[in-house]
Amino acid sequence: MALLILLVVYFVCMLIVLAIGAGAGFFLHWLLPAIDLGAAVIASTIAASFGGYVIFNIFTGLPGQLPAELDGEASDSSVVYLVDSLPGQRSRRKRKR
Repeated sequence: MALLILLVVYFVCMLIVLAIGAGAGFFLHWLLPAIDLGAAVIASTIAASFGGYVIFNIFTGLPGQLPAELDGEASDSSVVYLVDSLPGQRSRRKRKR
C-alpha cells in the first residue's frame, strides 16, 4: 500500500513537471517561432525539473528547529574525533656525488 502511494505521488509530480515544461515550451515556441516545438518542450521540461530539484533541496536544507546551543540548553556530545598525528619532519641528507 505504501508503495502504491509513493508511485501515485511520483506520477503526480512528474505530470506537474511535464505540464509546466509543455506550457513553457509552447510559450517559447509562440514567442520565438524559429525554435522547434519539440526542442522547446524538452528544454522547458529539463529546466522545470532542475528548478524543482533545486527548490526541493533548498527547502529540505532549512532547519526545522533551532539548535540546542541557541536555545540555551547544554547538550552532551558523545562524538569523539580521532585525529592522526602528523608525521615528523624528515631530516634532509646531502647527496653523495
